[in-house]
Amino acid sequence: AEYLYNEYIMKQGYLPLTKTGILRNKVKAGISKEWKQKIVNDFLPDKDTYNYFFRYLFRGGFVHANIKYVGEIVENVGGADFTSSYPFVMLSEHFPMSKPVKCSPENVLPNIERGRHCCFIVKFENIYQTTNHSIESESKAINVIAPIIDNGRIMCAKSLTVFLTEIDFKIYQMFYEWDNMEIIKAWVFDSAPLPEYLIQPLKFYYQQKQELKKAGKQNTVEYAVAKEMVNSAYGMTVTRLNFTEYGYCNDEWTENESEKSYQQMRNEQFLNCMWGIYVTAYARYNLLKCVYQIADNVIYCDTDSIYYVKSPECLEMVKEYNNSVDRIFQTEKGGYLDGIGKFDDLGEIAKFKTLGAKRYIKTMKNGDFEQTIAGLPKGILKK
Repeated sequence: AEYLYNEYIMKQGYLPLTKTGILRNKVKAGISKEWKQKIVNDFLPDKDTYNYFFRYLFRGGFVHANIKYVGEIVENVGGADFTSSYPFVMLSEHFPMSKPVKCSPENVLPNIERGRHCCFIVKFENIYQTTNHSIESESKAINVIAPIIDNGRIMCAKSLTVFLTEIDFKIYQMFYEWDNMEIIKAWVFDSAPLPEYLIQPLKFYYQQKQELKKAGKQNTVEYAVAKEMVNSAYGMTVTRLNFTEYGYCNDEWTENESEKSYQQMRNEQFLNCMWGIYVTAYARYNLLKCVYQIADNVIYCDTDSIYYVKSPECLEMVKEYNNSVDRIFQTEKGGYLDGIGKFDDLGEIAKFKTLGAKRYIKTMKNGDFEQTIAGLPKGILKK
């Protein structure tokens, strides 16, 4: 409370209601008139397209267990965790920089080859997985016929219709095979790095976090705020517009259309809705291309981490991936971006057991143990 009072009320004259709100104000203050006009007039689609894109195109992190190991106690386990996975792709990748423009199905692949972003509705017939890992969520299927489901994810199906980015399609090409594929509808976008008004605050807080960490100040309020600001950068990009207002009065719920029109909501925007969709797509691809290399050894994944049965092949995968990140940020060697996006070792794990997504326990070789179980507080089993 003291930090918020001194830093925001005294210095800036406002009280932020959320951590994301702090970064949102900083980003909005830095946007130029030119960029503001681009967002409102040149990037955002019509209301129906906006709703459809968020409903079927947006996917979060990949959280799933290898069905081979579910319910088993696995020994000699290794773990690797991406450092700031979402900030890494925001700083290193290209993103959609135009309105979605309709594209004929036969021109989808040529557009992708030319470096344009593309999202498309595609129907697969007799689709089946190539590994033990089921990738697509049943909830994201526009239509699915005769599927076999593995903890909410599709192992195989007679027919599957989905909405994919070109990044998602690259993941499909690794983890699924199919008899036939038909692209039904498609859109293309121009491509460019994220604008400086969004990137500069992200870099500022990441640098601040790294400097505090090197100074041994991880337990300070300043470090916690800097870390949360870094994490909030992605959260802003997937803040969805609310077209419905819900109320509760006299033991009854009410549901009404928002008093604001879509055009009024658009005029308040300062970010492109497609950016958040691509942040998670890139992050999933980075994780899953590593999973694909050591598929049989992977036990469990949680958004930016992998647990695997130790082997020379797995250790080599981690080493190769970290070398590839070094090549991206080689000009920052030793700087504040040094280490971002790379795998960190999760320690010596003696035993690991999972029952599926967000349900696992690991025992470390020093005797300590950690638990992640949906619905239970961290550390509850120790008590």
